[in-house]
Amino acid sequence: MRSLFGLLLVLLCLPGLSGCERTPLERLVYEHAREQAQVNAVNFERNKEARERQQLALRRQFGSDDDGD
Repeated sequence: MRSLFGLLLVLLCLPGLSGCERTPLERLVYEHAREQAQVNAVNFERNKEARERQQLALRRQFGSDDDGD
């Protein structure tokens, strides 16, 4: 049991001891993913506002569902 704990401890510390620096390609991929996430967030907000406007227009056109029809 003690050796298992020691092995587990070594395996958990190994990435920190070996250095976890990204390669240039990994950094490029990471930066691209981060930039794409920002673009997606902006597009999501823009589309969210457009959907809300469209739903409001449809409610005005066809009446609200709150009427109990």
